[in-house]
Amino acid sequence: VLNPGRPVIFIDTDMLPALEERDQKIVNNPIEAHIIAEDHCLLQTSNPSGLN
Repeated sequence: VLNPGRPVIFIDTDMLPALEERDQKIVNNPIEAHIIAEDHCLLQTSNPSGLN
């Protein structure tokens, strides 16, 4: 997921059973949101590859 040479990354979740939910015009994906939240927590508590 981390690559200091790329400021924007995409995580391919197509193979995960993560279905989108729709509420009128709003579409979200709770599983994908959880994955991103977990990655964020890990980044806050560690310093992978010496990244600041």
